[in-house]
Amino acid sequence: VTSLVTEGFERITQDLEEVQYMPNAWTIYNPIHRVYLHHEFKREPDGRIIATWRDQVEDVAAKYRALGERFFSTIKEAQAVTFLRKFGDFDMPGERPRPNDDTQFSELLDALQSRMTAVPRLVALNFTSVPDDPRIISRFVSRPTAEEAPDRSLIWRGSTSQYDALFDGLTW
Repeated sequence: VTSLVTEGFERITQDLEEVQYMPNAWTIYNPIHRVYLHHEFKREPDGRIIATWRDQVEDVAAKYRALGERFFSTIKEAQAVTFLRKFGDFDMPGERPRPNDDTQFSELLDALQSRMTAVPRLVALNFTSVPDDPRIISRFVSRPTAEEAPDRSLIWRGSTSQYDALFDGLTW
């Protein structure tokens, strides 16, 4: 994420390659930013990326330019709060969560601060260790209860009531 912020999404479609990261699972990979573009390219019925995927690269680049412009214009003047989830960084293949280290927090904040007029704030969710930095607060949010998320397929969305309490308690 840090390199995407630092570079402004500029090289998101450079050096792309098609990779098989699990049996019967293919994606397009950007080795510069270590980003897997799972949902950006059309697929064959068997799940493979279509053979002419390179014809879609300019459309993907345009999408990320627009997303980057919107992201940076939103945070430029804001008292931005960025949420970094413990399970937001995955090692491939296998999509296993990869632990973050303290330098990643500082690098991300420094990258954000280079594009903002205000001091960026970071809420680190569910990390056991965060650096001692006044720009960071650490909070824990557990998975939702059955009452909060009766459809277990939506568990990744988190617990609304816990996030509401988290937002209410944020003060800097």
